[in-house]
Amino acid sequence: MATAFQEIEASGAGAIGIATAAPDQAQALIDGGIPFPLLLDREMRTYDALGIGRQSLLGFISDYRGWGRWMRGFLRNRRQGRITADYSVLSGVAIADAEGEIVWIHRGEGLGDYPRLERVLARLRELTGSV
Repeated sequence: MATAFQEIEASGAGAIGIATAAPDQAQALIDGGIPFPLLLDREMRTYDALGIGRQSLLGFISDYRGWGRWMRGFLRNRRQGRITADYSVLSGVAIADAEGEIVWIHRGEGLGDYPRLERVLARLRELTGSV
């Protein structure tokens, strides 16, 4: 069975990660063998350009669905770990075409709000006609 990253490569696409203001966490991911380049965007220019929002402290504390996602991950031993940068930064996943135009984006609405990998791969299949 092919891994997600093998499927992405088979489509002719590539993956990169963009982290914010947490160089120690980014380095831990790199040291752990993350299978794609990881860039550090301390000024959060990429997040701002993609329109990925932020949440208030009250929104962070009262995000019951987000804390539920965190707890499910924790119980499955897949938790995010400690929040090392800015609690207000939401997650995002984007697919860009060969010219760099964004053709699909998921903007997180709370703690740990990432699209399922199957959804991202399905969208990539639709866009490339492969995978």
